Amino acid sequence: MVKYCPKCGAEIKREDAQFCDKCGKSLRVKKVNTSRGKSTNKRKRVIVGALILIVAVAGFICYESFFAEHLKTVDIGVASFNCSDDLNFTMGEIGEGYVRYQDQSDSYSVKVWDFSQTSFSYEEGLSLANEVIQDCPSYYVDGILIYNSTANVGEHAGDARFITLIEDSGKNMQAQISTPTPEDTVLIAKSFEFLA
Repeated sequence: MVKYCPKCGAEIKREDAQFCDKCGKSLRVKKVNTSRGKSTNKRKRVIVGALILIVAVAGFICYESFFAEHLKTVDIGVASFNCSDDLNFTMGEIGEGYVRYQDQSDSYSVKVWDFSQTSFSYEEGLSLANEVIQDCPSYYVDGILIYNSTANVGEHAGDARFITLIEDSGKNMQAQISTPTPEDTVLIAKSFEFLA
């Protein structure tokens, strides 16, 4: 096989020639150190991976610090639930067999009935009240049945009011959760637990 000088193009006569006879260009083939290139690529991949991990962790921390909703658990004696940490529930009213807890704005309320403390006639009245709520437009949000009773909630008519009912037949108790947004009603309902 005929070889030619890579610099001047002259024909190389001898098979074992180290230099071009015409221009003197070295004809030795340089060996490329491929292992060094591989380790450099591996190092680059490790550095890029570490940077991606650092950015992801920093992003999560920033999200948690500035954007995530901060929650707290509220224990109202007969039940507990989670809500936004800027809400402060206090006892609002006590009636026959029920206790109502509300935030200062009175737009968030949790009303809990203990049927072992109520008369039959009172339970009948409550059943009728529940029917009024259940006649309101309803839909599911995250698996919780929500009633939009904005149009007809007595003295609060016109205020945004999203209600869900929770019952525990084993403990003979019922709760009515009412907030100005369906998301808040769902948040409380999903974490709600009767303690009595």
